[in-house]
Amino acid sequence: MITLTDVVRRVREIADAAPGSVYKPPRGGPVYLEMHNGRLCGSCGVGRALVDLGVDPELIRSVDHLRHGYRASYLLAQLADAGAVEKWCTSKPENIEIRLAEPRLLWLGVFQQQQDSGSPLGYAVLLADTEEPLT
Repeated sequence: MITLTDVVRRVREIADAAPGSVYKPPRGGPVYLEMHNGRLCGSCGVGRALVDLGVDPELIRSVDHLRHGYRASYLLAQLADAGAVEKWCTSKPENIEIRLAEPRLLWLGVFQQQQDSGSPLGYAVLLADTEEPLT
């Protein structure tokens, strides 16, 4: 079972491998997946991490209803409900604040916002570590 810690770790590894790299989304804005040589592949850091960790790109596509890289917390909650990622709490709607307040989700949210705003991946990790430190 993939954990949120696995996702954060893989995002860090992707950024560490190319800290100066800037995410350039395909037409239409940030997305988790894109077609490459006729195959669905991870596009942004979170999408790449999930695919690298073994989440089926078709499952990501099926739960990412809006198809344009909605918040990582939403996608990960949907993947948890589908059994592809650890459930960190109940998925009952009245607990949505608890679900979204999970520190690793907050960290991924800062990373994603910075990445999608054009920050280099290494800087996006630095800001996530500063704004939502994981201790």
